Amino acid sequence: MKKLLLFILLLPLGYAAQAQDDYDNLLEMLVDEKYEKLLYRAEKYTLDDKTKKQPLPYLYMSMAYYEINKTPEEFDEDLSGKAFNNCLKYCVKHRKKDKENEYYTEYEDFFDDVRKGAIAEAELNIDMLKFTKSKSYFKYLVSIDKSDPGAWMMKGMSEFKLKSRKDSGLSWDKAKEIVESGGAEVLTEVQLGLFKRAIIYCAEMWDEAGESEKARTWLELGYEYFKDDREYNVTFESISG
Repeated sequence: MKKLLLFILLLPLGYAAQAQDDYDNLLEMLVDEKYEKLLYRAEKYTLDDKTKKQPLPYLYMSMAYYEINKTPEEFDEDLSGKAFNNCLKYCVKHRKKDKENEYYTEYEDFFDDVRKGAIAEAELNIDMLKFTKSKSYFKYLVSIDKSDPGAWMMKGMSEFKLKSRKDSGLSWDKAKEIVESGGAEVLTEVQLGLFKRAIIYCAEMWDEAGESEKARTWLELGYEYFKDDREYNVTFESISG
C-alpha cells in the first residue's frame, strides 16, 4: 500500500484524481507489476460502451505492453513477441481518445520513452534497407504526434525509398509546414534529435540524387535550431558549399 500511495503522489494531480475515481484498480495493477491482469481488465473498459471513449484504459494498456517489452523473458512469447508494437498501437488509440491532450502533456516522459524505442527500431530497419518496416514505425510516431516534423521527414524518406513519390512529397510538405509555422520550437528533446538526424539523412540523400537545392533549403530551414551542432554544420558546409 505504501508503494501505491507513493506512486500516486508522484503522478500529476489531474491524472491521479481521474485514476482514483474511475480506474483505481488498473493503477494498482500497474504499480504491482501485474501487467497481464491489467491488460485483461483494461481491455474490458475499451469494449464497454460506457468507457470505450475514455483515454485512460488505452494508456494503461500501452504502459503494460511497454513494461512487458522490457523483460520479455518473463512472459509468454505470444504476449511478449509483439509487446512493443502493441505498446505503439495502444499509444495511438489513446491519442485518438485524448482529444484535449490532457494525458499526453502530463505523460510526456512516457511518450518520449516510447518514441525513443520506435526510433531505434526504425533506424535498425533502415540500416537493413527494410523501408516498409521503418515506414510503419514513423507512421506510428506521426499518429502519436502529428506535429513531429522529424517523424514526417523520415516517413517521407521511407516512402521515397519504396518509390511512393507522391506520398513522400506529401510527408515532406507536412514537415515543412510544421517547421515554417513554428512547430519545431515546442518539440521535446527526443523529437528535436530526430528532426536533426532527419534533415541530415534526407539532405545527404537528396544531394546524392542531384537535388542539392532541396537539400540546401532544408538545411537552411533547420539551421537556427542546430547551428551549434558540429555534425549538422559539417553536413551544412559540405552541401551548401
